[in-house]
Amino acid sequence: MKRIAIALSTLFVSAGALAARLPQTVIPAHYAVSIAPDLAAETYRGDETIDVEVKEPVSSITMHAIGLDFRDLQVSGGGKNLRATVTSDAPNAMITLTLPEPLPAGAATIRLAFDGRLNRQLRGLYLSKTATRKYAVTQFEATDARRAFPCFDEPAMKATFDIDLLVDKGDTAISNSRIVSDTAEGEGKHRIRFATTPRISTYLVAILVGDFQCIEGGVDGTPIRVCGTPGREQLGGFALSAAEAVVHFYNEYYGIKYPFEKLDLIAIPDFEAGAMENVGAVTFRETALLIDPRTASISQRKGVAGTVAHEIAHMWFGDLVTMKWWDDIWLNEGFATFMTGKPLAAWKPEWNIPLDNVAGTVNSLSYDSQRATRAIRTSAETSEDINQLFDGIAYGKTAAVLRMVEQWMGEDAFRDGIRAYLRKYSFANAAAEDFWTTMTDASKQPVDAVMKSFVDQAGAPLLHAEDACGRGERTLNLAQERMLPNGQSVEQSWIIPICARKTGVRAVTQPCVMISGPTSQLPLPGCDSPLFLNRNSRGYYVTDYSPAERAALRGRLSELNTAERISLQGNEWLLARNQRRDISDYLTLVAAMPRPADRPIVEAIANSLEFLDRRLVTDATRARWQRRAAELLRGYAPVSWQAPAGEAEEARLTRATVLGALGEIGGNAADR
Repeated sequence: MKRIAIALSTLFVSAGALAARLPQTVIPAHYAVSIAPDLAAETYRGDETIDVEVKEPVSSITMHAIGLDFRDLQVSGGGKNLRATVTSDAPNAMITLTLPEPLPAGAATIRLAFDGRLNRQLRGLYLSKTATRKYAVTQFEATDARRAFPCFDEPAMKATFDIDLLVDKGDTAISNSRIVSDTAEGEGKHRIRFATTPRISTYLVAILVGDFQCIEGGVDGTPIRVCGTPGREQLGGFALSAAEAVVHFYNEYYGIKYPFEKLDLIAIPDFEAGAMENVGAVTFRETALLIDPRTASISQRKGVAGTVAHEIAHMWFGDLVTMKWWDDIWLNEGFATFMTGKPLAAWKPEWNIPLDNVAGTVNSLSYDSQRATRAIRTSAETSEDINQLFDGIAYGKTAAVLRMVEQWMGEDAFRDGIRAYLRKYSFANAAAEDFWTTMTDASKQPVDAVMKSFVDQAGAPLLHAEDACGRGERTLNLAQERMLPNGQSVEQSWIIPICARKTGVRAVTQPCVMISGPTSQLPLPGCDSPLFLNRNSRGYYVTDYSPAERAALRGRLSELNTAERISLQGNEWLLARNQRRDISDYLTLVAAMPRPADRPIVEAIANSLEFLDRRLVTDATRARWQRRAAELLRGYAPVSWQAPAGEAEEARLTRATVLGALGEIGGNAADR
């Protein structure tokens, strides 16, 4: 076999490298990939066959590859067997196979033999190490499968995969599917073959080689393992229990059973991301998966469970149904974030997950109130731009918007729409329009108009609310603009479902109403109590109440539920930070808050006071400020280093928050 040694450029191209789109003339259907890693030499050899569909006659085939040396390249189809020459386009991480004569339309096969290095950059097929040995592992999202083997590395180009790995005796291998054969081959080697995958995108392929050890479980007929380096796997028991609870919940919620044949959760010694949702083989940073439940804090347990729930949610949103292009990554990440809390709230109700969701919405509104924010759907063509889409907008804002839409539609109707969407696009790809069109058709509500309004424009709505009452009727006047610091106003409006309720009224009788345009006027019944414009704090907007309404709400805070108090505090703090509200008004609200209070609201108040301490307090005002801060923090939790008898974990976190804040900003006043 003639070796074709080609310098495709350096292993890693510049950060601005283009992720230019591939031609649509050649579409992959199936990959057979064989990899033989040499861990000692930190290299590997690969052989690959790609079955493709040629849409029209072509004289060349363009695909993705970088950092590989080719030993042989052949293309066959239409009764022809053609030896190809290869040229590289390093800035775009592509290669072009030029053929000596045109390849006709129809089925064809590409055969490639290549060599690569196990890099140390934590992407592609890379080297991971412990103190005692080396491992070969992968991280392909978003555009790094091309660093491991030549491929059509775009999410819409789904294909099936047959993977086999030639590994050292004593080592094992993990990939997306179950092992179907394990046979000795040569001296000190054995070949592990995996079952054919369903149609998946290249960025979801996983390859791991080493002496991994696993603990086993399962639920609803799906085998589940948690794996790690020897001895570490025993710290995976909590994650395994979480995975079993999560998979069972999702099976029922989605109405589609876990769509792959097995689920492995693997802790990797060197891993850049928190976790990665490879089909059937989810990879994790060790600290995101492995804990000792005897000593782990509630925060660590919630962190592990949350990461596990997020990644397993991707098995439906992202893996079963995948976005067509990276500008719709929110369809993956936002939905996984939205879904994460649902199984955890059912599994561990004492964790108060719904309140954390409200706090998450407040944080997203704060993030989204910066001028430099972006729209949920943002164009991205380069690898650098694609990677920047994995941010608080794709995750947090999208989840918050979905919670708003779910409340407006109703939880059952929303779930039914999700089920219809997943059924329609299973093992295929979808864009934003596909999602909201399906939801609109399923619900007979204008979900498309609302979602498009929030997905395609940047920023968060600020609603200025004024009440007028006469003859027992209330007229609510609303004006919209984009939430920005005072003096930077931008005229902008959204289509918003407003779900309000009167304080003191527990039964929801007021239907949600839709507003659009710069101003709206809504006639509402009754003027006997203040109107809170964000029922259960599911809306994605900031409300600027009139001074009279703010005062009325402060007087009836006990009639708001905890979620609504978190939202009101967060809104008022955001307005104060952006110089749209006087700080004294915010502190008056804090002083009026009922005590004791749940952890999320105490954490938010403590954070705001610490911010003021850092930014506004001077040496001349510090003593007075410390007394005031100590007064504001008292009553939320016992100011004691000794845990009260029977203290719940959430209460312990609240007490720790108060003690920490008093130590930080309370000065000597904290001791009195």
